[in-house]
Amino acid sequence: MNYIVYHISDNPGKNYLTEGYIGITKNEGDRWAQHSRTDSKIGEHIRENEWTVDNMMTLFSGLTRKQALWIEKLLRPKVDIGLNVAPGGNP
Repeated sequence: MNYIVYHISDNPGKNYLTEGYIGITKNEGDRWAQHSRTDSKIGEHIRENEWTVDNMMTLFSGLTRKQALWIEKLLRPKVDIGLNVAPGGNP
């Protein structure tokens, strides 16, 4: 039980059902660094808007991987919601 569900946005924690990026991780710092370097939609958005780790907020913590994936699937049930290009809950 050490997974979190997080939200990256210009206003983290607000409008997370429709805006920003929802993801899961065991290590926020490492995951932020990965996002910041990728050529993905979220990575490009982070760099273009000069976002920092302050734009990342934990929504749920203390989860098993299965629980985190389930919540991610509830928050991102289909493609292209917010900055997510894929539906949530995919292992």
